[in-house]
Amino acid sequence: MEKRSNPSLDLNQERFSIDTLSVTELCQFIEDLEFNSTRDKNRWIVNIDIDYFFIKDEESEQQKIIQFINDEFIEMLCDKLIENMEFIEMITIALSPSCCGGWTPSVRIAKLMCMKFGFEFPLSEDTYER
Repeated sequence: MEKRSNPSLDLNQERFSIDTLSVTELCQFIEDLEFNSTRDKNRWIVNIDIDYFFIKDEESEQQKIIQFINDEFIEMLCDKLIENMEFIEMITIALSPSCCGGWTPSVRIAKLMCMKFGFEFPLSEDTYER
């Protein structure tokens, strides 16, 4: 497959963001993601905003917030990050419950990611379900 030139996918930019990628481009980005320590001695700080995986369902009467990127994709993202941990200094996870339909969906995804990264999610349910 020929790699296409897309300036939004240039990881050499000082600040790179995937916010503007379509789901198709995001999937391709994850498949192609390689961290290259030979170009840069600095390690990455990866911030995962869980609300990126959710969207407001404009077609429903209540306009509920629903998960539109499935768990399998999220696990694939985690696997790719795990493969490249030698190039990553830190991974942060932003819960953003108000943008994910509440604490329960947000924490469910955080727990899934933490499980993939090999540790337990540090909050108990009574902390966030009030």
